Amino acid sequence: MNKREAGLRLINEAGGMAAAALALGLTQEGLRNRLYEKRGQALSHAQWMELQALTGKAYYAEAVAAESGGSFVPHAVLSLSEAEMQQRLAEFMSESGHFVTDVIGALADGVLTGKELTALESDRDAVHAEVDVIFSILKKRFIEQIKGGKHGKS
Repeated sequence: MNKREAGLRLINEAGGMAAAALALGLTQEGLRNRLYEKRGQALSHAQWMELQALTGKAYYAEAVAAESGGSFVPHAVLSLSEAEMQQRLAEFMSESGHFVTDVIGALADGVLTGKELTALESDRDAVHAEVDVIFSILKKRFIEQIKGGKHGKS
């Protein structure tokens, strides 16, 4: 998802263009111009954050993280219980399975269609996001050990 797509989703979540523009103190045309970056206009970081706060969604943060080659991981996700961590690992295995299944399907006829490529890219992004979340959780959970040089025995 890019920032424009994030903006469209946030605007939709806020109740549409009129509601989002009102919340930001802009006209609908002004919001549209900033969203589509017409005439050098753009939404400010504060405006993006205001839209996120209004909707309770982190689409902008997710888009910025994706553009930077990473994934956005909310703090709430970083404090999962053991059972929740096991669930995340199960989700990772499921996403990995989708990817493998789609690769096998693409290889079956020796042709990679646009639809197959899109599915593979989506699967890849989902697997990558899950790996980032799992790694962030582990790192947060064991950061004190890591800082103290107590890595445990291999």
